[in-house]
Amino acid sequence: TTSIDLVFKKNFKPNKSKKYIFETIIQNKPKKQNFDMITKSISIPIFNNKKNLNDLFPNLFNLFGYHRLNGIILISTSVGMYWPGHFSLLTGCKINFKQKISNKFLINKILVDRRFMLTNFNFNGLGIEGKVDALFKGENIKQSNIVKIRKKVKKSQFKSQNSIIIGGSRGLGEIVSKLIISGGGKVCATYAHNKSLARSNFTKLNNQEKKNLKLSKFVINNNTITSEINFSNTKFNVLYYFATPVIFRRSLGLFDNIVYQEFYNFYCKSFEEIVEKLISKNKKLIVFYPSTIAINQPIESLSEYIMAKKQGEKVCRKLLKKYKSHKLKIIIKRLPAILTDQTSQNWMLRSKKVESESLILNEVKKIHKLI
Repeated sequence: TTSIDLVFKKNFKPNKSKKYIFETIIQNKPKKQNFDMITKSISIPIFNNKKNLNDLFPNLFNLFGYHRLNGIILISTSVGMYWPGHFSLLTGCKINFKQKISNKFLINKILVDRRFMLTNFNFNGLGIEGKVDALFKGENIKQSNIVKIRKKVKKSQFKSQNSIIIGGSRGLGEIVSKLIISGGGKVCATYAHNKSLARSNFTKLNNQEKKNLKLSKFVINNNTITSEINFSNTKFNVLYYFATPVIFRRSLGLFDNIVYQEFYNFYCKSFEEIVEKLISKNKKLIVFYPSTIAINQPIESLSEYIMAKKQGEKVCRKLLKKYKSHKLKIIIKRLPAILTDQTSQNWMLRSKKVESESLILNEVKKIHKLI
């Protein structure tokens, strides 16, 4: 865990120390000599509404006073708005309470290790001083555009695929969508909320690719699916299922059943519901179910995610058994970690530069052979 220590000076009341525990983001920090220093000091604007602070945090206001509470709030503001700024995460800090109160809040002595996207800096003002550790979380990952994808496939390579790709407007689903329409196949790719954002991921399409791509809204909310797609009146012969909630979350080391239920709704219940809507005795249906190698190499902080994916694999086997007389095939693939929006903060994935298009293309080719 990463801790925030509040250290009170002898003359400050109350005379005691408190420790607050946060999630570990990076366990092994690099040595200091690997850091670059930025000498510039940054002045952070002070939150001047005393009444609002008192209304929002009455107990802390009485304990620390207006200035020191203001300073504590500005630690988070400094990380999110000034340094490292957008796409960053505060991982820990140490706060010393001083007797002298100034009316400025400065951050300085900024150290950066760009290999691991780590930074730390000192802060001083408003009756507190200390040090902050933060992480450059990374921007949303942009997948390759259609021009690059076209080079990897033949013009009519996937012409016989009429695919529905749940979660097909971003991440791995976006790659599959582009591969198939580049190869002459038809795709219905789903998005959850923002159609304009989904469209922006499919620029530079030629006229035929535009005809072959349809974007449809599909939302999983608790136990309910909201969809623009009429599953009972479709001619889809392949289902790629990439629907997922946020995977990486703050964990206290205990199994969280609420989190597990959310994963279960996505990876098991909703998946089974969609497959059963698409199944017909008179047509072949091939399903691609992306699982995870974390099942083979467990990560403690992802126990809910891993268990839900295990259950998802069981659902796949149950469906195959239940619809044995139908033309149903389900491909379960335990994928390694690949650089997407969900893993954008992972410096190891960024440094390896895994060729996700080639990895996914191999799976699309295998599925195409089954049609």
